[in-house]
Amino acid sequence: MAKQRTSQVNELIKQQLGEVILHELEMPPGKLVTITKVDTSRDLHYARVYLSVLPTTAEKELFSLLKKNIRQLQYQLHQKIKLRISPRLHFTIDEAQKKAVRINELLDRVK
Repeated sequence: MAKQRTSQVNELIKQQLGEVILHELEMPPGKLVTITKVDTSRDLHYARVYLSVLPTTAEKELFSLLKKNIRQLQYQLHQKIKLRISPRLHFTIDEAQKKAVRINELLDRVK
């Protein structure tokens, strides 16, 4: 039961935080941030948000933009999601996404 609740909270955070980032942050032109996955702790105090950034050369720039605005993002997320505990967000780059892109590039070279 707790696992199902956590996965529902993960999906809700992913969806709502994506909307907050889309509408509240001014992204530099030609740059895109996508939330690939959210993992919350059992007690819902922390949420690790996995990000995919395009182009990959803009990772540091967009990552610092998100970190700089983390309080605003957490506040906006708390306004949208009514939970007793609002999780603290921790952003990280999704390495699995990078690896998949690299594998596709290698497969294209082989063809």
